[in-house]
Amino acid sequence: MNKVILLVGNPGTGKSAILNGLTGAAYFKAGNSFGKGCTHVCQSVLVNGITYMDTPGLDDVEIREQAAEEIRKALDNSGEYRIFFFSSRRKPVA
Repeated sequence: MNKVILLVGNPGTGKSAILNGLTGAAYFKAGNSFGKGCTHVCQSVLVNGITYMDTPGLDDVEIREQAAEEIRKALDNSGEYRIFFFSSRRKPVA
């Protein structure tokens, strides 16, 4: 069975950077996006028998519905999933 590591969460929380670290190469676009996110569609790469999947940020208002649909499509594929949720702690605006 295909092993899949899927990262889900808010934009700008480091999902792509973590995946680049796990895979040992810069497969996923990462950078400082100031909460907008660099990833706009699901991306995946197969490394050493494991599929690593990057997803768009769920809290990006402009693409929220598209992001949820991309994640749903990713989960439709068969496999043994490990899903990691990312969030950031931001101070409330006073």
